Amino acid sequence: MSKIISVFIGFLNRINKIIWKFIVFLSKFIKVDDVVINNKPTNERYKQFKVDGEALIEPFVKIEHKNYKKLIKENNIQPINRRGKSKISDNIKCPCCS
Repeated sequence: MSKIISVFIGFLNRINKIIWKFIVFLSKFIKVDDVVINNKPTNERYKQFKVDGEALIEPFVKIEHKNYKKLIKENNIQPINRRGKSKISDNIKCPCCS
């Protein structure tokens, strides 16, 4: 039985190689301009969705990196534990931005 299965798998493998060569041969005749891709959404609510234009960012703006440990010591603040159940009040502001 295993001999029959191995012969059958070998036969299928040869057929697969022939089909792959045929696909490669046919793909040489397909031009990129002939392929039409429809990227438009089909959902009506999604078609109404509008996105703002790309943000204009200056490419060579230096970003000042802050040491968070130094900020905590200088401003006597505690880091916020987001996984806890404590509520974050609205009057909390970033020490660099305020």
